[in-house]
Amino acid sequence: MSKDEKELKALRDQQELEILRRVLFWLGAAVLLEALVLLANRFYFHALTSKVELSVQAALYELFGVLQFAGVVVGLGFFVWAVLGRKQNPRSGICRFICAAFFVSISVCAFLFLHVGNSCVSILLAGIPAMAGLIMIYYLYQREFFVLATVSGLGMLGLWIFRTASARYLTFYYIYTIVVACLIAAVVILSRKVQKENGYFTWGKHKLEIVKPDANHKTVWCSCAFVVACLALAPILGSVFAYYAFIALVVWIFIMAVYFTSRLM
Repeated sequence: MSKDEKELKALRDQQELEILRRVLFWLGAAVLLEALVLLANRFYFHALTSKVELSVQAALYELFGVLQFAGVVVGLGFFVWAVLGRKQNPRSGICRFICAAFFVSISVCAFLFLHVGNSCVSILLAGIPAMAGLIMIYYLYQREFFVLATVSGLGMLGLWIFRTASARYLTFYYIYTIVVACLIAAVVILSRKVQKENGYFTWGKHKLEIVKPDANHKTVWCSCAFVVACLALAPILGSVFAYYAFIALVVWIFIMAVYFTSRLM
């Protein structure tokens, strides 16, 4: 093995270790957040009438009252620290950004516990692992798979909202559908522009690589069309269609995961 090949291999190994480090940081943060939600679900929302559990419930109420504000303050502190230290050490900057996101997420969870109630638990229990999965996809797979997984996730969330919302809250579903449709339109336009420029996005004198030149943009476009069709047809065909469309989106993501895994080999 030549000297250049050894240096290239060492650089690749270093990059893989850095990716693994970031993924583990994100997964650790997700596990802690999930543990916080489970703790709140058991001892805050479903506390028994024993003296000990009522004391724990009261303590959690006070704790969440502090965390809804303290988490934002600590998160902003980490964010400023990350921005200031990024030029000196980009690796430490990423870890500080993760800590900032973690503490802000704690603040959001505490706010939801206090002001939304038990109904937020099921959303958080599903949403936190979903976000962790998207982060893993971002670091381990191609960017186009991350985009289509995010779009499909938005479609699944919309279908879940449609199935769980009562008739008087369907206006929220329509607003959500319009917002998602606008985001999807922006994704398609950006994807088309990036495809014409061989994976790069240029503005002025700046040039940023978004995807690899051999990226499969058709999978992104198919996902966008699939999600728009599901969200548009759900109010027409009803909750049964929304149920099977949700399953179809899950199967679609699984198929794409197999496809993009094969492309990594």
